[in-house]
Amino acid sequence: MASIRERQWYRWMNGVTDPKPSSLRALDRALQILGKEQELDARSRNAHQSVYHLLLGWMAAWANLNIMDVLKDDPQTQDKQSPFKAKASQCRQRALYLIVTEMDVPLVVAAGLAGISKQAVSKALRSIEDSRDNPDIDELLKHAAVMLFGGDHG
Repeated sequence: MASIRERQWYRWMNGVTDPKPSSLRALDRALQILGKEQELDARSRNAHQSVYHLLLGWMAAWANLNIMDVLKDDPQTQDKQSPFKAKASQCRQRALYLIVTEMDVPLVVAAGLAGISKQAVSKALRSIEDSRDNPDIDELLKHAAVMLFGGDHG
């Protein structure tokens, strides 16, 4: 960004030479740009997290689950006998499906939001896509997309 060679940086850090004012200005500009990019990344993460939680809340309500219970549920633990865990997992999958397909959130970002792997997100997307054959599920996803993102979705 600032076009400073590593050797030059090393010389400055070891007191062999002092940076020129023009080099300092270039470094300052590069740091300002970097700071703005990091600020945007943080805002973007916060926005994605908020939308994910909103979608998760809608999906939990639709499944007659308490959103706080769903948020507290660890997606990494599995209990094939637990109806709650199965429903909570479906809620997460549906919220992830919408955030990835409607907001173009990358799989790795979506995985971080849900606390699962990128591969698990990919598997969830395939599962939800298959479940859209059920008219109730399809309508739920269309309705959530329209409520959140507006326009004609689906």
